[in-house]
Amino acid sequence: MTRLFARRAALLVTILCSIVRGAPGNEAWDQLRRTGAAERQQGRYPEAKRDLEAALAQLPADRSLRRADLEDELGSVYEFLGESAAAERTYRDAVSIVESLEAVKPDIRLAFLGDLGGFLANRGRFKEAEAVLDRAIKGSLETLGEQDLRTAILRSTLGQLYLLEGKLTDAEPLLKSALDVERGTLPATHLDRIAAESSLGYLYLLEGRYERAEPILRQVSDDARRLGESHTTWAFTLSNLADLYRAEGRIARSEPLYKQALSIYEASLGPESLKAAETRLNMSVDYIAAKKYATAEGEVGKALEILRKINGPDSPASAVGELRLATIYAGESRYAEAGRLLHHALPIAESTWPEGHFAVADGLYQLAEVERLERQYANAELSYQKAIAVYEKCGPSGAAGLAAALRQYAMLLRTGRGDEAKALEKRAEDIRKSAHAFQ
Repeated sequence: MTRLFARRAALLVTILCSIVRGAPGNEAWDQLRRTGAAERQQGRYPEAKRDLEAALAQLPADRSLRRADLEDELGSVYEFLGESAAAERTYRDAVSIVESLEAVKPDIRLAFLGDLGGFLANRGRFKEAEAVLDRAIKGSLETLGEQDLRTAILRSTLGQLYLLEGKLTDAEPLLKSALDVERGTLPATHLDRIAAESSLGYLYLLEGRYERAEPILRQVSDDARRLGESHTTWAFTLSNLADLYRAEGRIARSEPLYKQALSIYEASLGPESLKAAETRLNMSVDYIAAKKYATAEGEVGKALEILRKINGPDSPASAVGELRLATIYAGESRYAEAGRLLHHALPIAESTWPEGHFAVADGLYQLAEVERLERQYANAELSYQKAIAVYEKCGPSGAAGLAAALRQYAMLLRTGRGDEAKALEKRAEDIRKSAHAFQ
């Protein structure tokens, strides 16, 4: 699934720190900072990195608000470029600085906490992210109130975190309440609003409510296009729209959008960027559905090489790639290879995502299928049961997977346990009808 976090302090720190900075300065570092910030807004991340690093090098080695603001800006660029260690270092240093300055107002500190929380969520460190964001939102509610734009953006960030965790019921009210404020305050092309609108549309996609998802995702893509057809934010919205068409089985519409998004990312960030890898993974699902396994394997192989290089072989992102590659191997009857990947990736997925996440359920279901086809029937039965138990906790987003797992489990039981198999098949059919009615 596409990551959903955008730069959070784009609005917050710009507004709040202007109070401390005063009028624009003519110092060389400040000119570089302004150039780098503009390049980041334009989606030109390599150039932004160059100029923001140069600005930081020219800044005195003090612990001032201007240094914290610059480090936070640079952290967002590092994050987008997949330089996670550098991003975390600069985000945390920025938070440390503002928390050490007595003159800094509490609401300014909250902006930096929001950025750190977003970064941790994108790294799959959900518990840490939730603790940081809960702290920021509590402070914002006490200091600014529920209807303040800064509170709304923090709540939107927490909603996006819940979306990544698969907690759709918790995410929806947060995203809706945040958008009530953002829609009345921010223009449609603002990065924070684009992130929030995209998140709500993606939530409906995951729930199978395609008729609600499509107008939101189409509109936000049109809005992002106004930023420029080479802007990475437009690529982000194109990929989300492609995910919707893929979920609906409209492969002829999804594949061109993935390719367009990939072209933008590669031109702006380079062919070995994290965003290019994520888009290749998404695009591979189209090829798997069409049984174009060789093409799918090529895309996943390129993506995995990038993900392992940037994040490490045991990272959550690499585990997602390995789960995808296992699906391809299973489709090609390469069951032993698929099994090895699943046994490596599944423990990482289970330790990353909370109980009841569809990514874990999908992995367990795939493992059950491999074990069944390899005639490891006892193991397959246990894996089907585990997959079904996780799907049952996923809510609407797990309905299709749950029905499929029930049908396949029933197939396993048909010989010798016919009554149990019939009950499972009936339940799968009931879920299919219920999901169709829900749409």
